[in-house]
Amino acid sequence: MNILPRGRGVGEDSNGAEETGEDMRINWLGVIVSAIIIVALRYLWYAHFGGADWGRLLGSSFGQVQADHRQALYELVNALVLCAALGWVIGRLRDRVLSTGIGVGILACVGFALTTASDGFIHGGPMKNALVDGGYLLVAYVIAGAILGAMAPKRSVSA
Repeated sequence: MNILPRGRGVGEDSNGAEETGEDMRINWLGVIVSAIIIVALRYLWYAHFGGADWGRLLGSSFGQVQADHRQALYELVNALVLCAALGWVIGRLRDRVLSTGIGVGILACVGFALTTASDGFIHGGPMKNALVDGGYLLVAYVIAGAILGAMAPKRSVSA
């Protein structure tokens, strides 16, 4: 049973034939690589743009956050889930290339991540937090989408 809407580029190949499970593979190496990169980006991003203000707002220093292995594990799991979801969406599309991955990353970020990240600002939080978080999320989603789009398994050509 297919719960997703069928339409151009979703559920069909370019000839209108239904896709098989093999056509919708996720490149797990791409998922792992992109997840590791965006976790590393997170630490670099917040160390550079968040600075001391960010640690004060979190109630801890950046060094304490880096030393917490449990938090690092949670961040990696979060990144793996994000990248697997992006990989799945990219795998559902007809064009599995770098530009498609970037587009999916931007759309997912604007449609889901930025709307959630802006919640703090909407409820009276500092604008700096919204900008730092939003900037990180946009760059992370674009990088993950680009990697996953470039590494996505190409559709098999059937005669």
